[in-house]
Amino acid sequence: MAKIAVPITSLKQLKKAEALADIIELRLDFFTKRDLAQLKKLKTSKQLIATLRPKWELGNFKGTEIQREKLFSQLVASHNFTYVDLEFDAKFSKDFTKQVKASGAKLILSKHFPKNIPSVPELQKLQKQMAAKGADVCKIIGTAERFFDNLSTLNLVKLSTSPIVSFCMGEFGPISRILSCTFGAEFTFASLDKASGTAPGQIPAVELRQAFTQLANRPDASGILMVIGDPIDHSLSPQMQNAAINHLGLKSFYMKQRVPPELLKDFTFMCKSLGINGFNVTIPHKVSVMQFMDFTDKHASRIGAVNTVTIQNTRAFGHNTDSLGVSFSLKQLDPILKAKKVLLIGAGGAGRAAVYGLWKQEADITLTNRTESKSLALARDFNCKTLPFSSLRNPKILSDFKIIINATSLGLKSDVSPISKFPKAKAKGNGAPIAFDLVYSPKGTQFLKKAKSAGWKTLDGSEMLVQQGAEAFKLFTGETPNINIMRDAVKKSLSAKK
Repeated sequence: MAKIAVPITSLKQLKKAEALADIIELRLDFFTKRDLAQLKKLKTSKQLIATLRPKWELGNFKGTEIQREKLFSQLVASHNFTYVDLEFDAKFSKDFTKQVKASGAKLILSKHFPKNIPSVPELQKLQKQMAAKGADVCKIIGTAERFFDNLSTLNLVKLSTSPIVSFCMGEFGPISRILSCTFGAEFTFASLDKASGTAPGQIPAVELRQAFTQLANRPDASGILMVIGDPIDHSLSPQMQNAAINHLGLKSFYMKQRVPPELLKDFTFMCKSLGINGFNVTIPHKVSVMQFMDFTDKHASRIGAVNTVTIQNTRAFGHNTDSLGVSFSLKQLDPILKAKKVLLIGAGGAGRAAVYGLWKQEADITLTNRTESKSLALARDFNCKTLPFSSLRNPKILSDFKIIINATSLGLKSDVSPISKFPKAKAKGNGAPIAFDLVYSPKGTQFLKKAKSAGWKTLDGSEMLVQQGAEAFKLFTGETPNINIMRDAVKKSLSAKK
């Protein structure tokens, strides 16, 4: 089983770390004088790493190298550490290395690259130099300025024949923190919690443990599933998909990752190179990701957008399950969509999928979009009518529609709605018109709140999330998930956010 090291910056954090970590890193450069004095009394069953990191290597120690070596030497002499982490570029005497070895601790020589991570051959050369200086474990850490950078550290781990710790820090590096142990690293690092990270990109220990438990020593990257977007923090797909994965006992882990538009190609290349299982796609990438697919199925091609990517033999296959989610969700409130007058707001990836789903149900569709050229192009594709975006300010025009769908990202901002005032519903109960927001929010979007106050039936995007997610799950795994478990996971997550 992969080992997790959790850094602590105070002895007050020790008890919590003991419950989460296999190894505890004592970040002595952050310890107070009182904490340092109490180290002699420290008792724990966990393995310990002693680290006294200087400012020049992303640490907190502010003194000179002479002062640092003196203090570090005193601390090594006063406690039995499992590992002692010393920077490869430290200006310490050879006596310190001898002292560490004599104490019974293993020497970690470490090097951090805050930018411009070297090539794999250069990293291998560095590893040999570390070994020559007496390293028992070589720790080589990069920073993922782009997703491709993760491949350097992961390939280094794959090729290593001696103990190594190597992954990438930064917002784009979490996948390397997980897969480094899959490929043979001695251990990896996680934060105590979301607020206690000591390096950028650290995954909370609870989440990293969940990943390792679900992957169950899987020997490659094929158990990794992801959802990408920008923004992505709001996504409940990980909770939903991991619930289904656990129910079926599959060796997979589903995670989310922010991918800015300029790194979408780079991300796709990384996934294909690693051979991960696949990923879901949300705003704003559903249309733009198509250009990086090796193949798209007939639904995605007709829609002109992809929300699910499966990877087989380094080839990316694009699919779209959103359209099924839209039509299924609407049918819960109105089983017959044929000839129903529907106004769809938005012409992006989600809007295109919604049009396709409604078109297949033979609904009477009218499109509107802030950028009129996009709604006109989409209308030509599906032989729909259009309205100027300014029509949304006219309640009389809006009253002609039985269903109004918001397929824009405005719902992600709870204080913004594309419609400022809905017309009063002319009918009540089952006959009332429907307002459907494709996004979901624990507090409800302004779009739905305004519709509800006018007597409209309302529907958020949570059921669409579940339905499209279940179809994506089948594509990823070949298994049929328990949709009730997925639905319950979404409901639970939304309730927790209220």
